[in-house]
Amino acid sequence: MTDIGADRSGGRRIEKTRTKWLVTAGSFLVAALAAVPARAEGTSTWYGRIGPGAIAQKGLSWGPAFGFGWRYGMGALAFDGSLFNFVLTKQGSTFDNLSGSWIRAGALYYLTPLENQSLYAGAALGWGVTSAEVDSVHYSNAGLDFGLSLGFEMMRSKTMRLFVQADADLPAYMSHGYVATLGNNFVLTQDSIYTPSFSLSIGVGVGRPKEAPPPPQ
Repeated sequence: MTDIGADRSGGRRIEKTRTKWLVTAGSFLVAALAAVPARAEGTSTWYGRIGPGAIAQKGLSWGPAFGFGWRYGMGALAFDGSLFNFVLTKQGSTFDNLSGSWIRAGALYYLTPLENQSLYAGAALGWGVTSAEVDSVHYSNAGLDFGLSLGFEMMRSKTMRLFVQADADLPAYMSHGYVATLGNNFVLTQDSIYTPSFSLSIGVGVGRPKEAPPPPQ
């Protein structure tokens, strides 16, 4: 626990460093998508996913995780735009703490894009929130976050496909809460913790299937 002045100074340095990493990652994503040939025929998929998730908040707090999105594949690369990528954890006896990204955009790379199933990995930038309860103190904040994904997609030649995906949502900021100190004077001291979230989900996608490449002449 720190006093407010020291906490703000240290927090600003950490947030500036993470923001630089986010800008670098965003530049890489843009360059990767720009490198895809314009003639590549894409595949379009709308999807939803659900599974268990956790938030690191001086320990792990577990709860349900979910997300919704759209992917447009162009060969080995795919654009992935998604909404409401959240993990819900308990505040008291109910799942009221919401952590994750409201909106996220990124790129995926498929290891075997021409096969009916493929491993893939990706990175994304988003805008989200954090919310956690630790020792009866509520911590929260909002801002830019960096997402990492690793998954395995099946039935890629079908209209409906399945995938299993692990995600890490890494905020570019700290979560802040106020701790009460009782004594001769009632004092509120700002405390800051880092609260990334993680999830492992099963997803279902519906859209235009991957087409097999034409046979060699």
